Amino acid sequence: MNKKKYLSLREIQKEEEKLLKITVDFFEKNNLNYILEGGTLLGAVRHKGFIPWDDDIDLSMPRPDFDKFIELSKNSNLDVTYSELGNSPFAFAKVINKNIHLETSINCESEYLWIDIFPLDGIENDEKKQLKRVKKIKFIEMMINIKTRKIRIRKNSILKDLLLILLRPFSMIFSPKMIVKIAKEYNYSNSKIAGNIIWGSFPKSIFPKRYYENKITTIFEGNRYKIVKEYDSYLKHMYGDYMKLPPESERETHNFKAYKIL
Repeated sequence: MNKKKYLSLREIQKEEEKLLKITVDFFEKNNLNYILEGGTLLGAVRHKGFIPWDDDIDLSMPRPDFDKFIELSKNSNLDVTYSELGNSPFAFAKVINKNIHLETSINCESEYLWIDIFPLDGIENDEKKQLKRVKKIKFIEMMINIKTRKIRIRKNSILKDLLLILLRPFSMIFSPKMIVKIAKEYNYSNSKIAGNIIWGSFPKSIFPKRYYENKITTIFEGNRYKIVKEYDSYLKHMYGDYMKLPPESERETHNFKAYKIL
């Protein structure tokens, strides 16, 4: 029987940084724009690397670069998952390491260790139209989650689990392609506002498009990567007083164990 070698959190972070480096090398080789996103940017600014308890890496790319990346990835050495490639239920991409498996007691985003790559889409200036489009996306995401998740009747959530079972047949009509179509409704190149609307926390994930066009580099785990030049305004918008550590009860992780097969 094959033995499993479980990785510590720090070992997981090191493996993810390897994925980051080979992915960014691919971006730069192909002149693709990207930035460190969300908690990864926060870690780079506040810790010069991972947030100490963090267990994932987030990147984002303007939609034109993201679509080009997906097309180029088909003939690359990267293992990429994405709904349009037919190997993922998500409307964003992951670069995975198939040598590192995951196990979890809940629905996990991947069976392998990953880093996330999110498209940045153009957004209309009208706040009501923004909210309407984001609500459509979030509803479809919820239905896809119902379609793909494992549902078990539990004593402490019987009514909720029964509702999920009743909704399961209806959820079958929804797909990630519907999300991508809605996300692309407002052309990125013609927009003045953009952001991660397919997975971000609206409206905290929405910014003037110039943020994504004006970049600098900073240190993350000993290597330099691109971030938005206006990172201070970006992080304040997303997290408020971002240099202050949150209480331990709010330090979220993906709650998985990672292992290699020996």
